[in-house]
Amino acid sequence: MVMLQQGDQVTSILLTLKKREDKPPKNEVSQYSSAIRTLIAQWENLRVVDGLLYVVSEDKLTKQETFLLVAPAGVRQKVLTMSHDDRTAGHLGRDRTLASVKRHVYWPGMAEDVARWCRQCDMCARRKPGPGRAKLPMRHVNVGMPLERIAIDIMGPLPMSHDGYEYIMVVEDYYTKYAEAYCLVDHTARSVGDKLLTEFICRFGVPLTIHTDQGREFESHLFQHLCTALGADKTRTTPYHPQSDGMVERQNRTIQQMLSAYVNEQRDDWSDHLDLIMLAYRATVHQSTQCTPNLVMFGREINLPLTVELGTFPVSDAPLCPVEYVEWVKNTLEKVFCFVREQSEVSVQKQKHYHDQNCKLREVEPGDWVWRWYPPKAKQKLGLGWTGPYKVVKRVGESAVKIEGLGKTLVIHINDTKPYEGRNLPESGSDEPESSEDESEDESEWSGESDGERPIINTRAGRTVRPPNRYSPS
Repeated sequence: MVMLQQGDQVTSILLTLKKREDKPPKNEVSQYSSAIRTLIAQWENLRVVDGLLYVVSEDKLTKQETFLLVAPAGVRQKVLTMSHDDRTAGHLGRDRTLASVKRHVYWPGMAEDVARWCRQCDMCARRKPGPGRAKLPMRHVNVGMPLERIAIDIMGPLPMSHDGYEYIMVVEDYYTKYAEAYCLVDHTARSVGDKLLTEFICRFGVPLTIHTDQGREFESHLFQHLCTALGADKTRTTPYHPQSDGMVERQNRTIQQMLSAYVNEQRDDWSDHLDLIMLAYRATVHQSTQCTPNLVMFGREINLPLTVELGTFPVSDAPLCPVEYVEWVKNTLEKVFCFVREQSEVSVQKQKHYHDQNCKLREVEPGDWVWRWYPPKAKQKLGLGWTGPYKVVKRVGESAVKIEGLGKTLVIHINDTKPYEGRNLPESGSDEPESSEDESEDESEWSGESDGERPIINTRAGRTVRPPNRYSPS
């Protein structure tokens, strides 16, 4: 330690001056570095013992003098490592680490160095919130007519019903808020695609856009070819960001709440109640539109059991002639659509007002290094929620970024990133596990083949999949 102090640019000068008790006059102090000036300002507290330079301080508790070694630059990294990184230190926070260092050594700028060391610690960044996840201002998807955009989601697994169902497929229209729910035995691509085609599209028509999460059934080649054959655009959320599909996620919660009020103690009869509770939902006023989904979708209200019981049928001057009835429905829908647009705009502005109050903006640019929030690990006991680091390749729209790591690229929401401030920039990301939601590299919608032939698809498991004719683009 004596040799380290004597070889240090700061402590060597102080040792020489202190041994001679030659305190520089004020007019000469300015010629020294800021670190030396800081130590000269504590001249009366400096001591040289056995050739080592110490700073004497008073213990706040015992009021006794404590000798703190003035640490030369060559030993500071080891001090910080043993005071923060080692198992005997515990990767504690800035204040505790600084208190631990202060018990043994001192050097000018020590507090800033400790804060920087803790901030740049990769392990702390992965297991502690730090600046936390971002929260961008709310963005609203504008739609102007029914079936311009629908959302699909799978709810489950639920307790198996007596007729063998475990899942519910929920389909909701963005404009009308009209929703359908279908019981499913499983949620394979074939089951989901068949139910969407035969139950929803055959009754309501082809939507312009189908929005889903990144579940395997929706990212499968079979479902993609179905969308291509129908001429519908396919969009998706970013991985582990259900807020991008918030409307249908909220619908799932509503369905669960309604079902829980009617199921038996074994919870195996929920499939018997599903159609009826959806009838009830569609016949009640939606908060966003201030209309029932039935009225916005069909231009009229449906008759409920209470309507028939009391005989309170809607009064209208609609003629019986089918041609005139069509004209009446058209005029009614024009009025309803105008009202819905006004109410939806009011609702969106209200939601945005409250959402944006707690916004936490984050600027992420190409070339930056970031940590990625990974919920599967965050939910594990003793798991590390932040993974990476990853390099930002480019911005994707207003709210997503493409990142590189582990030899692949991912598109994630900006909310799921935080800046990487580590001591060394890696070549690539670290220990991200493989995930079905992270497989795809594109940053927009999937676009299927434009030709009419059915491609033969080889899966990663080695199976050969040939989509059936009914899902072929031809």
